[in-house]
Amino acid sequence: MAKNGGFNNINRDRIRALAEELYMQRAPNRTSHASLRSSRWIRARSYWIGLIALVLFGCGRDDATGPSYDHLPERYRALAKTFDAQQERWRDSKLQSYQYTYQRTCFCEPDWIRPVVIDVVNNRIERIVYADDGAPVDSTYWASYHTVDGLFALIDSALARDAAQITVQFDEALGYPTQLYIDEDLGIADEELRIAASNMHPLP
Repeated sequence: MAKNGGFNNINRDRIRALAEELYMQRAPNRTSHASLRSSRWIRARSYWIGLIALVLFGCGRDDATGPSYDHLPERYRALAKTFDAQQERWRDSKLQSYQYTYQRTCFCEPDWIRPVVIDVVNNRIERIVYADDGAPVDSTYWASYHTVDGLFALIDSALARDAAQITVQFDEALGYPTQLYIDEDLGIADEELRIAASNMHPLP
């Protein structure tokens, strides 16, 4: 998380506008199921806002001086340091092909919060099945799931955009996030995201 002095001057309305524009171009079946559409909109909007913030105001390292956390709110500096250390631990594991169980908790449609088993091969998702019955997850929804690198990116972007609340737990051996919680805005109900990752093991 390298210092980026311009972050505090971000035009947040512009970021949200870009995120909404991107989502409206990508979102499937926007004309049906109004209640589900509203839930998908909240989650996808948060995803695109985070992605744009990460790309435009990213968090690279300063190799000459080491990472700086001065640009972050004080409440997140300890988490950012832990994040960097655990991400390095995950990289040191050199796991590029693995399987793990993933469960999201959010104000979403029922299938979105079912635990799934994700196969990652060479850092790309190759298969997702529901953990309870082994049924394959429709590929339409794959973009809403994450590799471990994707989980780190979620946390990184939440720190970059100063989300209202971020809590993370990491696996002691491998460093990957086992529990993460992101609340974008304490004044908005039902837009929180919680993800649990477990049962990690390498694939041949």
